[in-house]
Amino acid sequence: MPMENKVLYTLQKEHDFAKNIAALLFSVVKKLREKKSISLLNLKDLVNAISPVMEAHHRKEMEVFAYLTSEEEITKDNLLDILREEHNLGYEYFSNALRIIDHENKGSTEKYELVPFHIEEYAKLLEKHIQKEEEGFFPMIKKYIGENEQAELLPAFERIEKEFKNGKNASIIKEAVKSIR
Repeated sequence: MPMENKVLYTLQKEHDFAKNIAALLFSVVKKLREKKSISLLNLKDLVNAISPVMEAHHRKEMEVFAYLTSEEEITKDNLLDILREEHNLGYEYFSNALRIIDHENKGSTEKYELVPFHIEEYAKLLEKHIQKEEEGFFPMIKKYIGENEQAELLPAFERIEKEFKNGKNASIIKEAVKSIR
């Protein structure tokens, strides 16, 4: 009997968490646009906590991409290239929001109104990206990542988790959620 695909299961659980992050970010944007009080410190903590969680998830996906790109059938489809580009765009949105928040804390005149824009664009991208992965990337994992590949990928996933200390960041996110809602 084949082993459960733990690689797929791990990424699916992280997608569930990412969907909650997207919903949270839409809530943050709404409050920022309504001029409701969200301290810059709480917002910065939230963005700083989300970034490594998402980075760790993306790194895991990149590990899987490396296996999948060896399949000729997959390289004909540009889905993996699109997903990589969306990862880069997501980093750009988040780093722009952080840069503005940092400058605002230092008395900069940079447009703080752009923070909700960057956060909202990231949340929109995240929702669409998750859907693409669930409809295209996850079926590839089911088809091409077998027991041997899992045996190699799962230790890499564990190393990535340790590097990014996601348990700590998840608790920071939960605390930020309490302060924002």
